[in-house]
Amino acid sequence: MKTSRKINKSVFWLYCIAVFQIIIVLFSIHFSYRLFYYSLFVFCCLDLLFFCHLKSLRLQINALVNYLSQLNYSPHCHLEIYDNFEGSISILKNEIYRTAITLQEQANRLEKEKQFLSNSIADISHQLKTPLTSLIMISDLLQTNNLKEAQARELLRDMKTILNKLEWLITSLLSFAKFDSGQIQLKSTPLNLANVISKVLKSLEIAIEVKDIKIITSCDENITILADEQWTCEALQNILKNCVEYTNTNGNIYISAVNTSLYVELTIKDTGVGISEQDLPHIFDRFYKGKNSKVTSVGIGLAFAKAIITKQNGSIEAESELGIGTTFVVKFYK
Repeated sequence: MKTSRKINKSVFWLYCIAVFQIIIVLFSIHFSYRLFYYSLFVFCCLDLLFFCHLKSLRLQINALVNYLSQLNYSPHCHLEIYDNFEGSISILKNEIYRTAITLQEQANRLEKEKQFLSNSIADISHQLKTPLTSLIMISDLLQTNNLKEAQARELLRDMKTILNKLEWLITSLLSFAKFDSGQIQLKSTPLNLANVISKVLKSLEIAIEVKDIKIITSCDENITILADEQWTCEALQNILKNCVEYTNTNGNIYISAVNTSLYVELTIKDTGVGISEQDLPHIFDRFYKGKNSKVTSVGIGLAFAKAIITKQNGSIEAESELGIGTTFVVKFYK
């Protein structure tokens, strides 16, 4: 729009100069031929400068047209046309450059999201395929006639375990999807951290007793955090569940909390098998399974815990050493 207006103004001034020249020429002829030739020379110079300006304007417009054509045929092309000169054409150049960069960033982001979606679908398919295959095999075995009652009951228990795992997996995936889409609104309320930890430990009481793990807590009963109770318990449960699963029988889990002026720091340390240096940077990635992961591991518990904590303006980090244990540090900022 600005460019077309500039061209229209140029044409208008061209007509004005032409009319003005005719008037001056007629006036000069009337008084003196020397004045006439002098005026004619000056006007020719002005006309030459004006037409050079129009030619330069057309060249700049053609350059912009070529640039836009390249963008249309190759969206990922990179042409640096940014300049700091004044004028409508330069402003238009800069705006086109900014728009092109924005479009390229959006295209790259969409490509990453597409790749992430593809990988997620592949991971989910793999996680569902294994238990479904096991269910099909158990179903085939149950249909045989020579199966004893004790064997049938054992197969039914295995089927129940697999179904529980599938239910947990599907529920976790749906919760993850809700988090990604922003459907879950977390309510920050003052929570007593000691009560939250006690509630989480109670939900894992059976697993802790089976492995005879000793829980050693050091948490001030007056420490409070601003968080959503339900989802914070879910996050801490996933962390402690991971610690229980990878801590050997008669092992220890240490839970402590420190209150500072900026945040509340919760530390959960186990005496488990530990995590290798290669796996440690990826333990919070979705569907990631390290070298020491169990067969039943899905790889979304810690990722889900991190998603919940970070959504509440918190942070989580992990340190580990093979054969010694793993330490999780969760910070709830005030």
